[in-house]
Amino acid sequence: MLSYHKEGTHGSATWKDAEDVYRWWLYGNPPKEIQVTGQIELSIERELGNIVKEIEKKKPEPSKKWEDVFQKKLYDWKKIYQFGTEENLTTDGEVLNQIRRELVQVYENYFSGTTACDRYKKKIPQAVKDDYMAGEVEIFETAQRLVKKYKQSQQFRYVLVKRPQIRETDRRKLQVDLLVGKIQKLEVCVKRKDILGMRIFSKEDELDKMLAEVYQKIKELPRINEGVESAGNKKKSSWKNQMILEEFIR
Repeated sequence: MLSYHKEGTHGSATWKDAEDVYRWWLYGNPPKEIQVTGQIELSIERELGNIVKEIEKKKPEPSKKWEDVFQKKLYDWKKIYQFGTEENLTTDGEVLNQIRRELVQVYENYFSGTTACDRYKKKIPQAVKDDYMAGEVEIFETAQRLVKKYKQSQQFRYVLVKRPQIRETDRRKLQVDLLVGKIQKLEVCVKRKDILGMRIFSKEDELDKMLAEVYQKIKELPRINEGVESAGNKKKSSWKNQMILEEFIR
């Protein structure tokens, strides 16, 4: 049997075996259950704190090169999330999630286990819905306005009237079909509420320029009959106009 005695207020203690010594060390003498949790937690917390400090000292610094790469990709993500991107024929959501996957890859390959590990992990944005589109309301309103604008345009109406009188090959050369196709597709996208399609075809400056050029080219085509064609000779006159158009283009 082991015994222990110390002068002062601590008194003395007697132990039967090593296990009894361990219990005395943990709980005191006499045992007090209320001490157990506090003594153990303080001991563990102190030890873990020391371990974490040692690990942090040994962690390497992240590469400056990959920090710059991460920051550039994060900047692109934030910019597209706010303003969208017209460089891709996909939704903003798909582009954003692709950038996020690249951020995760950079983090796992170059920051995990470094001193910047936690800091960069917090910067990785959450995934968004694949059909997310930045500025959705503005895109829809712009597309609606353009459809109304071109349907009321005298120039566009003129192109539509003259279009059947021009051969298909000539319409392609003059970009008549291209112009009409873009505006018609824009109208279809508005009806279907296809935000991505609306953004693709809502290029007002481009459409205005193309419309003006096509309108002028059609106006400059040689005419055989300035008057109104009768139903009887309309087909014949149209064929002659097509022949003249072919010579004009050459």
